[in-house]
Amino acid sequence: MYKGVFFCTFGYGELIPPLRMVEELIKQKHDIVCYCTSEYQPLIERSGAIFRDYNAYNDKALIALCTMLIEQNNKRYLTYKEKKDIEVLKKKINERMYSKYKNEIDYKEIDYIITNYFNEFVVSLAEEYDLAVIYIHCNFAYCDEIITRETDFAMKYFYNLDDYYTDEFLEDYHGIKKNKSKYDKIIHILFFNKLLQPFYNYFDDSYKFVGSTVAQRRDFWGDELTNDSDIANDNIYISMGSVLSMRKYYLDFYLTCVEAFKNLSHQVIINVGTENKKTILSKIDNIPENIKLLSHAPQIKILEKSKLFITHGGMGSFQEALYFGVKMIIIPHNGDQFITAKVAEENLIGLQSDIHVSKEKLIDLYNELETNKDIEKSCRKFRNEVRREDGGKAGAAEIILFLEKHEKVYTAKPLII
Repeated sequence: MYKGVFFCTFGYGELIPPLRMVEELIKQKHDIVCYCTSEYQPLIERSGAIFRDYNAYNDKALIALCTMLIEQNNKRYLTYKEKKDIEVLKKKINERMYSKYKNEIDYKEIDYIITNYFNEFVVSLAEEYDLAVIYIHCNFAYCDEIITRETDFAMKYFYNLDDYYTDEFLEDYHGIKKNKSKYDKIIHILFFNKLLQPFYNYFDDSYKFVGSTVAQRRDFWGDELTNDSDIANDNIYISMGSVLSMRKYYLDFYLTCVEAFKNLSHQVIINVGTENKKTILSKIDNIPENIKLLSHAPQIKILEKSKLFITHGGMGSFQEALYFGVKMIIIPHNGDQFITAKVAEENLIGLQSDIHVSKEKLIDLYNELETNKDIEKSCRKFRNEVRREDGGKAGAAEIILFLEKHEKVYTAKPLII
C-alpha cells in the first residue's frame, strides 16, 4: 500500500481532473491526504481522500503573496519587470511553503507527493526523503525543447510576454534552469489528449497524456435549475469559468450577449455570478423570455443539451465541450486560454473573439458556426475521441507503474498527519 500527499491548487478546473485520479488511487488501497482551501473540502472528501485546510494556519503573509501572484497571472501580457516580479513572488511562496510543510508531515511515512508544476518546493522535500513527485497538468504544458526551439511561441503563449527580446528571454530561462534541482524521480500526468498539445512530439516519456476525466465528472443542481426540464435542447450556453464569471470585468460582455441573442428561438443560459446578475436585472427592465441568468450553473448538465458554448477557453470547459461535441466561441482572457483558442481554430472546433466583441460580430460568429459543415464534422470527431478516455484511471495506472519502478528506500508506515 502506498501513501501520498496532494498539495492542491485552487479552482475547479485545476482540481476536478486530479481528484478523479486520486479516487482511483484510493480504490487501489492508497492513503492520500489533500491540502486545499475549505470551499473544496466536500469535493475532496467525496474522492475518499483526507482533507487538510491550507487556511487553518492563518498565514496572512503567504495568502497575500498568493493573491499578488494570481493578480499578476490574470493579465493578458506581462512586461519584463512584471515577469521578474512573478519569479520573485514564486520564490518567496515556495520558500514559505517549504518551511511550513517540512515539519508538518513525517515524510518518512509517505511515498509520493502530487502537486502542480508551480510548487517547486516539493522537489526539495522529495530529494531529502526519496519521494516520487507527480506533477499534474490540467492546462497545456511546455518543456525545454519548446522553449529553445519554438521560443517566440513560448514567449507569447506560455509566458504572456509583451516587451521581451528572444536572446534576453533565453538567457533568463537558462539561468533559472541552471539553478534548478536535477532530481529525476518525477512523472508528469497531463489530463488531455496529446493531439491538443502544441508540439507534443517534443515531450519525453516522463510526460503521460492520459486524457480527460469528463465522463466521470459529477454535477449538481442548484437553486435556479433543478431538473432536466429547465434546460432546453439546442441551448446556447455562456460562461467565463468558475472564477472569472463572477467578475464585473465581464458585465458589459454579458449585456452584449443578451442583446445579440434576445430574438433567437433558442434558450440562452448565461452564468454571470450573483453580483453581476443583480446588476443586469437592475439595468434591464424585462429580461427576454429566452434568456436565463444564473448565479451558478451545473455546466455538465447544460452542455449535454447545448448547440453552442461561449467560453473563456479554460481547459476544463474546453474538454467538456469536446465531450458533448459542442461548437465553441472562445473569448480568452489570459494564459493558456489563448492557446486553447488557437488550438480550437486550427482543429476546426471553434472560433475566437475577444471581450469587446460587438453584438453584430457575435451574431456573425453564431451564423458562421451554424453553417460551417467542416466545424460540425470536426466536433463529432473530437467527441468520439474524448469519449474513449478515462484520464482518472489512466493517470492512476501510470502512477502505480512509476512507483513500482522507483521503489522508495524508506518502508512506508501507516499515514499519520
